[in-house]
Amino acid sequence: MDNSFKRAYEKDVRADGSVELRFKSSRWGSHKAQLAGLAFGFIIFPASCAVAYRVFGLTWLGLVASVILSVAVMIFLSRSKTTIVVKPKDGVLFNSKSIPFSDIKYIGTNHETTSRDAKGSAYVFVESFGNSIRISGHTTPELADAIAGEIKATSGSSWK
Repeated sequence: MDNSFKRAYEKDVRADGSVELRFKSSRWGSHKAQLAGLAFGFIIFPASCAVAYRVFGLTWLGLVASVILSVAVMIFLSRSKTTIVVKPKDGVLFNSKSIPFSDIKYIGTNHETTSRDAKGSAYVFVESFGNSIRISGHTTPELADAIAGEIKATSGSSWK
C-alpha cells in the first residue's frame, strides 16, 4: 500500500552521497513568541500606524494599511527555511557552519512549552565539547524529532 501522506520536510540525496534536509521553521520558540505578541502590540503596530498615517492620513485606508504592514513585518521576522546537509561518515552542515560527527556526542531535540501552548515548539541540537549547539529553527515537536532521526540514520554512525 502506498502512503497518501507526504513528509513535512524535503529530503534530497546529492551526487556526492550527502543528504539535504529542508523544512519550514520559525526563529522564535514558544517563550519568545509570547514576547513577540507584546512587541507587536507596543512597538510594531504603533510604528506601522505612524508610517501609514504619514502616507494615507487618518483614514480607514491608513488603518487597514497599518494592520497589513504590521502583520507582514511579523511574518517576515518569524518565518524562515532551515537547510541541514548531512554528509555520511563526515559531519553536519548548517547555517554556513559545520560539525564533524567525530566531535558530536549526542543529537537530540529540545522541546519548549508554555502554559498557553501545551504543544509548544522544538528544535534540533547537537552536543559537542560541552556545548549544546542549535542546528535548526523552531518547528513542531514531531518534525524536530523526525529531522533528528533522519540525521542519525543518515550519519552512518550509531547513536544513543
